[in-house]
Amino acid sequence: MSNLFIQQLTPDERLWRIDWFGECQYSQQRRGQPSIRVAISPLLCDPNDSKAILAATATSLNNQRQAWLPIGMLDMVRIGDIWKNGQCILKPTYQTGKLEELDIRKTTTDFIKSGLALNGNFYLPLDEHPWHRLQTMSYCLKVEIADGKQIIIPCVELIRFYFGSSSKLLNLLFTRQISGEDFWRSKLFDDATGNLHLKLAPGLSGMSAADIGRIALNGDAWERRTPYL
Repeated sequence: MSNLFIQQLTPDERLWRIDWFGECQYSQQRRGQPSIRVAISPLLCDPNDSKAILAATATSLNNQRQAWLPIGMLDMVRIGDIWKNGQCILKPTYQTGKLEELDIRKTTTDFIKSGLALNGNFYLPLDEHPWHRLQTMSYCLKVEIADGKQIIIPCVELIRFYFGSSSKLLNLLFTRQISGEDFWRSKLFDDATGNLHLKLAPGLSGMSAADIGRIALNGDAWERRTPYL
């Protein structure tokens, strides 16, 4: 499925699934950029069994391991992906849903830790979702939706999904308080056409232009631009 090879995600010849993203920090072995801790566990069920793969017994949690990957690799990995012999072999669909007119604003969202409980009930109960058990302090975005329900999204997954277009961009987002000069040398927005013209900062890939454009035009992004570390 992919030519990418990451041996850390497959300690042996079994099928291994990416369970969760943990903390981000610098290591003595890799000082040029921070590393992200990735929880992985060996799969115990048929990866094509749509019901079994959602169960808490789908993987061997007693054999869960923690792999450290440079933050620039974050765009190449995804929670739920299945790896074997150093390569991603399957990206299961799991469950899909459609949320129309999702209301995203300060009053409907909040940052929480994955192990947070409300009135004695955990947002992510370990008996149903045990894979974050060693990362209960990892941050998630909680979004309020209809009927008193919530969506819980790991913050690292949001960054990976929306801004994982290049290693350089990810490194900037995870290492320091960012400013416009980190991303562009000039910025011009045409109100009449809705077009944004950017001259990217040196070292940034043109593949990240759309992502940087979203940052440039979103005031909320600048209000929350504190680094992850």
